[in-house]
Amino acid sequence: MDAFRDDFARVDIVLHPFLAPRDLPLSRFEQEDYSSDPEILLDCRPVPWREVLDRTALTSLSGIDVALRSLSGALRQPDRGLQAQLEAGMTEMGLLPPDAGLLSPFVTNAFLTAMQSFGYRTLVVSDEWGRDRTMLEIETMRSGNHIPAHGVIETEDRAFLLVTHWDSCCSFLCRNDAGPIPPDLEGFGCTDRTQVFWGLYPT
Repeated sequence: MDAFRDDFARVDIVLHPFLAPRDLPLSRFEQEDYSSDPEILLDCRPVPWREVLDRTALTSLSGIDVALRSLSGALRQPDRGLQAQLEAGMTEMGLLPPDAGLLSPFVTNAFLTAMQSFGYRTLVVSDEWGRDRTMLEIETMRSGNHIPAHGVIETEDRAFLLVTHWDSCCSFLCRNDAGPIPPDLEGFGCTDRTQVFWGLYPT
């Protein structure tokens, strides 16, 4: 997190929504035949974490974060109790969890809309290491899988940057403006104590 704070005035945690498929079979969410971003945007309802809180035994966003990390195998000491509560709630609600380490198409789409509202027409896309940098029209980015799964999206002037983390079901929205998070995104601002594995160390 310190690397982001050194380069940007503000860093927000953006939570990747759960997915409620309408017509796509669950087999289309397995690695061998995973649905494309346009298919997910068209078929699935994005379910915010706070709705999951309201309808499950979980009591905090941090608890959902730890449960998701336990489910994905990201923790050396997983919390099986929280994981079981989350799995029971997802079954009852007919939800799929957000994918750990992958940019959510709903988050990406909201970010693109926000960038257009700020006057941007093109963005820079790269892999997670900042390599293979490509300038793309925002409308082109909406039309298919043009963004690497673990990629980075930023404005050419580096006023805004969106990046995810391999073991996380969230992204980091880094920016040099102090306004609120775009309305179609769910999340919260980081403090100087916020960690990448933020659910384990709530502030």
